[in-house]
Amino acid sequence: MICLVYFGQGPQPGEYLIFSDTGRSEFLALMCGVKSILHSKRAQIFTGVLRPKGEDRVEVVSQPLKLELSEHLARLDEIRQLVQVQEIDSERELYTPAIDSLSSIFEEVYKVRTLGKDGINLMHLVIAWIYRLRNPFICLVEAKNPAALIILAHWCISLKYMGTSWLMAGWDKHVLSGISMSLRGDYHQWIEWPVKVIHDS
Repeated sequence: MICLVYFGQGPQPGEYLIFSDTGRSEFLALMCGVKSILHSKRAQIFTGVLRPKGEDRVEVVSQPLKLELSEHLARLDEIRQLVQVQEIDSERELYTPAIDSLSSIFEEVYKVRTLGKDGINLMHLVIAWIYRLRNPFICLVEAKNPAALIILAHWCISLKYMGTSWLMAGWDKHVLSGISMSLRGDYHQWIEWPVKVIHDS
């Protein structure tokens, strides 16, 4: 519910969900509060009408969407290779789990899309990636570390598929624009794929 209220107010200048122009993002502060409540009161929260229900599921992505998914996963593999070559060991240990988690999220998003669902139906998957990020990785994003921002740019693709819901309209382009402004020009080649996907109709 907190996520819906936040997204419903629309993109705000200088706020890019995981980072901002002025320090810690408002959304991340909300997520920290949600995490704290869930860790301490999970059993009490997920009862009655809030008890998780079984969802329609497919285990295989439909053929037309499979090619799209494979392109996204191939780009993430390129980013994985980039950080293996260019980043120091201590930071590499933070990037690899974020990339692996994002690959898994893409696979789940495409299974839901195979069922003909998008928009708000993807919220639990798309936001789950942020929820599971390790704090040291978030600190790298907040510090506008290039590799961390490149990974985040690819996550923005999942926001595009939520854009059919009015409260998610424009968020993909907004967050990506913040990333573009924060990245040095020589890194822009590494976000060409999300830019293409998000700006192509």
